[in-house]
Amino acid sequence: MELRQLRHFVEAARLSHFTRAAERLNVAQPALSQQVSALERELGVDLFERHGRRVVLAAAGERLLARAEVILAEVERARIAVQDEPDAPSGTTVVGALNSLVTTLLTRELPRFHHRFPQVDVAIHEATPVEMLRSLREGTIDLALSDDRLGDGSTALERRPLFVEELVVAVPTGHRLTRHDRLDPKDLVGERFVSYPRGSVVREVLVSLLRAEEHEAHILHECSTPEKLVASNLGVALVPRMTAEAAVGNVVVRRLRRPPSRTIGLFTVRGRHLSDAAGAFVNHDWTQGRAENGA
Repeated sequence: MELRQLRHFVEAARLSHFTRAAERLNVAQPALSQQVSALERELGVDLFERHGRRVVLAAAGERLLARAEVILAEVERARIAVQDEPDAPSGTTVVGALNSLVTTLLTRELPRFHHRFPQVDVAIHEATPVEMLRSLREGTIDLALSDDRLGDGSTALERRPLFVEELVVAVPTGHRLTRHDRLDPKDLVGERFVSYPRGSVVREVLVSLLRAEEHEAHILHECSTPEKLVASNLGVALVPRMTAEAAVGNVVVRRLRRPPSRTIGLFTVRGRHLSDAAGAFVNHDWTQGRAENGA
């Protein structure tokens, strides 16, 4: 059994067509058919049911396909490992992150990171700033991706600022606030809010905005995904811009005339040695994708 035979078999199985598979692999169609036939003779089974040029996997072909795909994937990983620079970072790093960053920045940017560092695995632990601070001290996470609340008053942490993110107002479709292109804090007076749990920088900004208007923020619900409650018509929310832009269905975004913001950074324990994998995460450009998307 040869790798070439498996590649030809897998491509034919995916396309259900020998001619198209041959074109995809840039080989002659008779050559591909011969390789598949040779594989069938070696295994002593029919891998395909042939209907003219179209082919359908037989039962034996179904069983082989899953295993062949695993084999070819492992071969590709082995090729990358051998051809990569000998000092390329490898290993696993454990990163704590706010929910609002897990569902936006990391979801979008991790594939680009893995393309650049294919031998580095990143384990993400969603957590609050308080939980991340404790985990950093205990050594159960290597890095923390958070807003500045995490570093308040702590000289034990090193902070690397990544970017400043605007905070915007998310409202249900048809809400009275959608009639305005831009909002003033006074427009929010009297609204029912859904917000992040206590200790959140975003929640504190909301409270401060309303107090500046001599009102208290009427927060009915608190959770880590307030934009989902907004979509269910349960209130209005102040949320990070990336979170608002990622929201789906029944959510309209409005900016404030004097936009509040939060600063996102990477936090590590001062003086603690970082593994090569953690160092790769720290040194990666996490802002490139935001710039490409106009953020």
